[in-house]
Amino acid sequence: MRDVKVYTFDELSEEVQKKVIERYSKVWSTEMNDELEIAMDGKFYDLVDGMDNTFELAYSLSYCQGDGVSFTGSVEGKYDLLKLVDLVYSIDTPSIPIRYIKRLINWGIIHEVQFTRNSNHYCHKYTVDITVVDNYNIDGNYDRILQVMQDFENDINTWFMHVCDELEDFGYSEIEYLQSEECIRETILDSDLEFTEDGRDF
Repeated sequence: MRDVKVYTFDELSEEVQKKVIERYSKVWSTEMNDELEIAMDGKFYDLVDGMDNTFELAYSLSYCQGDGVSFTGSVEGKYDLLKLVDLVYSIDTPSIPIRYIKRLINWGIIHEVQFTRNSNHYCHKYTVDITVVDNYNIDGNYDRILQVMQDFENDINTWFMHVCDELEDFGYSEIEYLQSEECIRETILDSDLEFTEDGRDF
């Protein structure tokens, strides 16, 4: 029986390399999805400063209507609420003095911030309602406190939109890279695969 000579990817002709890359771009679609998930989780971790366990990330990035990124969850407890304040005002000038918000948190008046999904079909940034919850069912007799909470809610929403937009831009850039010839070539090389002269897997 005649021995079959095998080649590394780099040893194949340029024409055969292109055929191999085209074949693997279809075969590795599942692995690319895994790579995208890892990249998105890592970017999300950075943007929410490690509070990713507080939130659940969701996204659809198929270049279709209704695509986008969002996250849901509930922020409770003085430590996490104050951390959220720092995150929210790391990107924008506060519409109210931050000390007012922190005071309401330290007093236990601001009890929770809820990020709640309002759609079963999509997961873009407009499918999440954000609510600042007080611990005392404060009514109209406390207009100033209610105004601070409303302003904080609006500022959280601005931050939320910013994070979602940044994640969406990052996700599409990552998809473009993962589907690129450069990325597929690097993955093949890193996998130490061997081929026949005409590019078949050995």
